[in-house]
Amino acid sequence: MRDPRMSAIGKGLKRRGRLMKEAVSPPRRNLDAVPAPRSRSAAESYTAPRAPRLVKSPVFVLSSVRSGSTLLRVLLNSHSRIRAPHEMHLRTLHVELTRDFTAEAMKALELDKEELEHVLWDRVLHLELTRSGKDVIVDKTPANTLIWPRLRRCWPDARHIVLLRHPGAVITSLAEPEKTTRGLCDYLGVPWESAMLDYGSKDHGTFRPQLGDWSSTIKSGRIQPARAADPQAELLPRLAELAKSWGYPVE
Repeated sequence: MRDPRMSAIGKGLKRRGRLMKEAVSPPRRNLDAVPAPRSRSAAESYTAPRAPRLVKSPVFVLSSVRSGSTLLRVLLNSHSRIRAPHEMHLRTLHVELTRDFTAEAMKALELDKEELEHVLWDRVLHLELTRSGKDVIVDKTPANTLIWPRLRRCWPDARHIVLLRHPGAVITSLAEPEKTTRGLCDYLGVPWESAMLDYGSKDHGTFRPQLGDWSSTIKSGRIQPARAADPQAELLPRLAELAKSWGYPVE
């Protein structure tokens, strides 16, 4: 008489072998979770009209990296009516139409992929603004400089602050922070508040990599005085040539 335990082991080995074969074999059909590539439909060529915005006039700081945008953010965020959160990276926030009929469904709602993303961006800004209880929202993500035309399409009434990394302008803004912030408040249509210069007394969230400056300087909670140039420092020949061409004195 055959041992039932050996029979069970034999069945188990056959089953495992069958499962291993299925695991290493090419799929017989497309999986629902990974749609097959498809050609662009007529609905996907459709350009949707601009949907109503929850945030009518957001503010975008356009700057290069390491230009002092995080300091500007916390100064603005210290105002009772201005919300300036960490970098929001809207440029990397996308939607995907994963089925052939999805674009058709969105077209029936007068939406396309770009406008869906614009609606999503607008909702993110509105959600953050609502949570803060403030009136004006500012996004200081440096990469916004790469998509400013699209930001303009999304929000025709958006306001922009261009933060230049010109050494003279940097020193002036540090030497006269009140004058600089007063000018910004005038532009944004809010009264100036002295608390903006004492940004360390406010909660601006955690300073973390990839969301803005996280150095000890910004964590100090106060505007640092501008450092004078080292008179003993010598410029490299190529750097001296560039400085001279831009009108800087080179000795």
